[in-house]
Amino acid sequence: MEKYRIYRQMGDEKRAFKELEGLIEEYPNELRYQVALGDAYLQTGKQEKAYDIYNEVLKQEPGNANALYSLASYYELTDKTALYEQTLDSLLLNRKVEDAVKVNVMRRLMVQVEQEQRDSTEIIHRFDRILEQDTENADLTMLYAQYLIAKNMNKEAKPVLRKLLQIDPTNSGGRMTLLQDAILAHPEWFGPGLSSLNEVSIIGEDGQLHRPDRVVSGPDGTVVVDYKFGAPRQKYRSQVQEYVRLYRKMGYKNVTGCLWYVPENRTEVF
Repeated sequence: MEKYRIYRQMGDEKRAFKELEGLIEEYPNELRYQVALGDAYLQTGKQEKAYDIYNEVLKQEPGNANALYSLASYYELTDKTALYEQTLDSLLLNRKVEDAVKVNVMRRLMVQVEQEQRDSTEIIHRFDRILEQDTENADLTMLYAQYLIAKNMNKEAKPVLRKLLQIDPTNSGGRMTLLQDAILAHPEWFGPGLSSLNEVSIIGEDGQLHRPDRVVSGPDGTVVVDYKFGAPRQKYRSQVQEYVRLYRKMGYKNVTGCLWYVPENRTEVF
């Protein structure tokens, strides 16, 4: 495929096609080479040849994701809007298609829409339709949130990120994205002029390590803040109360503890 790409960049279509045809002859069971040949035909105006190749691949493997996506591209190029939508739906709304494939297809669609300067609501609508059906797809939900943030739609991204953390509470990308936005709402913990410790371990009397997320000291005292991204639990409260006790024992004055549930920007103070 590397030689094929080089020939295409050189504008040598004849040698590019010959390279692909050689790969198909050498690896007849590798359907991706056949799809690539169809794509080459599509890009050079030989639309019906491309169409025939895509359909031949789909006869051999009816759910082939690359062929379905390329077939959708053919329908879009030939102004067959209903078939374009139907083919994309058969790929993106199909529960049997792997999540990674759907993510890859949506990435390609996002790039295409940006390159053609089309309305972003097309992508948003498509994400909404997919996730309405596939409610537990963490990868697609994260990609949707990233797209909204890239389009400066932070307000719309927040419920998507909350949904992501309901699906996967340990998702580090979702947690950090929500946290970065939520920080702006708490200058009392993250503003200038404050002395702070981030994830600094302290040792309890029993030799166990304790690591609060953030300890902030100012003129009015010290606040021990722990970030949480799931549902409230009593063990979280006990954890923060232990942090507070240890900091008081170390000589810190006016120590309070705070559980910060980041997705809802809700706090519990102890």
